[in-house]
Amino acid sequence: MTGPLVLYCLPWAGGGASAFRAWPAAFGPGTEVRPIQLPGREDRLDDEPHRRMSTLIAELGPRLAAEGPSSFAVFGHSMGALVAYELVSHLEAGGRPAPAVLFLSGHGAPGASCAHTTGDGDMSDDTLVERILALGGTDPVVFRHPELRQMALRTLRADLELCCSYRPARPEPVNTPVVVYGGVDDHWSHASLAGWADHTTAPVRLRWFPGGHFFPVHALDDLVDDIRRVLLGHQVPS
Repeated sequence: MTGPLVLYCLPWAGGGASAFRAWPAAFGPGTEVRPIQLPGREDRLDDEPHRRMSTLIAELGPRLAAEGPSSFAVFGHSMGALVAYELVSHLEAGGRPAPAVLFLSGHGAPGASCAHTTGDGDMSDDTLVERILALGGTDPVVFRHPELRQMALRTLRADLELCCSYRPARPEPVNTPVVVYGGVDDHWSHASLAGWADHTTAPVRLRWFPGGHFFPVHALDDLVDDIRRVLLGHQVPS
């Protein structure tokens, strides 16, 4: 391997690349944390967010293929887990290099109910804000400023529509080893997280962390330690 291993990171619904701002220091040398900024947030606020997985992958797939790091892994949390899985499936289908490991955090396997993601398009803005804040991980200040509130809601509704409309683009499982992470107080069941085993031909491991849906924020050090151990061996321990 030449150069550090690249860890691509995909955020949750409504989140941006800044969600991973503490990760480079937590990992230290040897791993280059490379957050992927999705449209409709932060420095891409003026870009229209994707409402369908197919158009998002059409944007991200060529980018990763062009960057072509010699060794890389992909991490996604919540919505980011679905995007990460579909991105790796897209790379494999196109004969592109696949990641050493795929880390899927805080979301059940495709086909699991998305009701908890507040994806009801008829839900009022106030109710959606209440449900998002109840999950934790979102600064309430965002929703107190009228202009920021509308921009945040636009992106959130697009992201939630993307999640609830998502179906894998191809029936074949990926061939990449998978590590699944869950929060013990999150709403995802063991069965829904363990269901990722049906979507890869490679080894799968499931590990739980203390906390709710945003356990990666509150259990960052333990999460990074686990990811680092897996990456050092480039294999998923059974």
